Amino acid sequence: MKNPFQNIKFLFNRRELNIYKKLLGFSPHNLEYYRLAFSHSSLVVNTKKTPDNERLEFLGDAILSAIVASELYIRYNNKTEGELTKLRSLIVRRDTLNAVAEKLELEKYLHHTITASHRHNNIYGNAFEALVGAIFLDKGYETTRKCICNKILFPYLNLEELTKQNLNYKEILLQWSQKSKKAIVYEMIDFKYDNANTPLFKSKVIIEGEEKGVGSGFTKKESEQQAAREAIIHLKEEGRIQKSLSKNIE
Repeated sequence: MKNPFQNIKFLFNRRELNIYKKLLGFSPHNLEYYRLAFSHSSLVVNTKKTPDNERLEFLGDAILSAIVASELYIRYNNKTEGELTKLRSLIVRRDTLNAVAEKLELEKYLHHTITASHRHNNIYGNAFEALVGAIFLDKGYETTRKCICNKILFPYLNLEELTKQNLNYKEILLQWSQKSKKAIVYEMIDFKYDNANTPLFKSKVIIEGEEKGVGSGFTKKESEQQAAREAIIHLKEEGRIQKSLSKNIE
């Protein structure tokens, strides 16, 4: 007599396979890779810490960067090394991956114990990289490349728009300060851990002794970037910054 629990497990696995097939365009061989990819480090079961996706995220980051570099090299044979590097950085940056993860609705797949009030979008961008790592371990480089290019990344990108972007707010503010001969200083004004033990930074940017922007982020660099962005918006409202530098910032 067949064990009824085996039938239940089979049906559960079949349902998982169908879910991933819809997301990725193929059926996984080893579901454990994908389950791990969507296990956030905050997850605790029966008071025990479970394996998380951070190692897969590390692997996926490297694989994603290589595939994006290869694809850009093929697509843009007229661009310089510097232009290709900038475009790759725009594609694999956290903001872009967070946006793609949102479009893919990866939140539905991710297992975590972070409350809504303390959740931040980076966990979904991180899960995207972990998913890339899972695909690579499960299916190899070529299937991962095809999936990234045809299914889960490039279809959600407007490459022409990305080539026009420069969202390094600190660099933009630095260009303005050098041209205007204004001194700018960044100061960290707060640092703490949230309930999920995630570091939170808060920084401000001071221009000629006057506070012009405050920003928060999950790294010191990110908080400074957001402070610079707020400063640029203020300078734009005051008519003190060139339109060429601030046209993409609202």
